[in-house]
Amino acid sequence: MFTGADHPLLTPGRFVVGCNYWASHAGTNMWRDWQPEVVADDLARLAAAGLQVLRVFPLWPDFQPIALLRGGHGHAYEVRWGEEPLSNDELGRAGLSAVMCERFAAFCELARAQGLQLLVGLLTGWMIRLVRGRARTRPPAPRRERQARPHRANAV
Repeated sequence: MFTGADHPLLTPGRFVVGCNYWASHAGTNMWRDWQPEVVADDLARLAAAGLQVLRVFPLWPDFQPIALLRGGHGHAYEVRWGEEPLSNDELGRAGLSAVMCERFAAFCELARAQGLQLLVGLLTGWMIRLVRGRARTRPPAPRRERQARPHRANAV
């Protein structure tokens, strides 16, 4: 583990080689379709090719797959993951999937075993919802077309 000035990403003048990483078998579905043996092979190949850093993306809908169920008068009564309630522990109460957190920890260990550093992209521009039915990010509304003004040629 690196700390302070000895961290390879913080050393002035040092050039590191890396890439964005999605598992070769599943792409952006890698967290839902978790196959650690494939991921381990991918990481071994990347390290053997000389890569030092991977940027990874724990997708919000996978790691915090929350749906807020509402009862009478719109009052929230349960936070769920799919059709099953989230666990009643610290992670579940925070709306996090313990399974996905375990997968991420396993991923970190696989990367460490290959000597790969990770840059974790916690927020990406294409995450579409925080809670189903609430707090959505939407594309901007189209601008009203401006009325074309007739061009007046300068009189000669």
